[in-house]
Amino acid sequence: IQRRSIHVIMSATMGGYFADLIAGMQSQASFSFGELDGIELKIVDSEGNETKQAELVADALSDPGTLGVLTVDGTAASMCSAIEDVISKGIPVVSNDITGEPCGDEHIVTYQEDEMIASLVLTQAVEDLGKNLNVGYVNDFNAASQKNRDVVWEMYKAQNNWTQLFFVEDDTNVGTAEDLKMEIETAIKDSPQAVDLIYAPWDYLTISTVEALKSTKTSNETSVYGSDINDEDIAVMTETDSPWKATAGVNARSMGASLIRMVALAAAGELASNKPMVPSFLFTREFLLENDIASMEDLNSAMPEILLPDFMTACWIETASDVQSASNVTDDDVDQPQEAQPEVESPTQSPDAASCAYAVQTLVAGLLMTMP
Repeated sequence: IQRRSIHVIMSATMGGYFADLIAGMQSQASFSFGELDGIELKIVDSEGNETKQAELVADALSDPGTLGVLTVDGTAASMCSAIEDVISKGIPVVSNDITGEPCGDEHIVTYQEDEMIASLVLTQAVEDLGKNLNVGYVNDFNAASQKNRDVVWEMYKAQNNWTQLFFVEDDTNVGTAEDLKMEIETAIKDSPQAVDLIYAPWDYLTISTVEALKSTKTSNETSVYGSDINDEDIAVMTETDSPWKATAGVNARSMGASLIRMVALAAAGELASNKPMVPSFLFTREFLLENDIASMEDLNSAMPEILLPDFMTACWIETASDVQSASNVTDDDVDQPQEAQPEVESPTQSPDAASCAYAVQTLVAGLLMTMP
């Protein structure tokens, strides 16, 4: 039985960020990995249920074709036992934005540079607005990334004498986006003073904050600073009189693709570090408007570095020639593979070619194994 499936177990899938992340995974999985013509993804959403997420990790062992496991968000406390069991069977586990310490030396944990994401945006806020501000805060500590960004928020508040007037928290448990918008509206209306700045470090929260400001007719007096970037975010940031001034992150579709490559590299024994960090970038409303950016396709052209062209790559892994926005992407709507790479097994291989051939052989050997 060939191992050719990657189980992707997610804690949540709400918002444009996760739609793009999943689309990037699907796109990358359609490309060749050594002699393997594509990888099958089995993506499931545990809907914030920690017990269910751990059970779904364990379920990967019932699939004899499992090449690797990728978890997105969730906690080490709930998943470590299942993760350790999977790793003990020779199957790599990559966890993106897990809360807690790694589940052993062989457990691969990866994050966006959350502190950098927060620092980029909040530094811009200081540059735009200065010190001694009245501020609001919208966040959800159910994700490790949000907790990491909170550390930076608290530091910037203290350093710049910002007075926090309200905190809308535990947002994924509020219900719908409309319910969240109403909670933020209430916080704005009940605020004892006008709010100069609101920090909402996840685009699901940022967009709800922008909508709440529109409803309370306070968009012209409050600036919003958020996280993530996609077509929907760009549309909100560039609309007339938008209060969303800056965001930070990476092309989430590129990130999703890099996570699948990360699992494949781990399966081939080619991953250089068990704690790789995903690069992050700043995007301001001013930059988007000045460069006539209306979509991720435009942004990719203006800032090709956000495609992560050199992150988690290998000579035996095909990648997309151009990564586009995930808008309206379905399971069947994926990029076509690039032209095949030259054969690595030539009579006079260079050291790099020999290394590439060895990696391919290692991966193929793993693919042809059945689980113990």
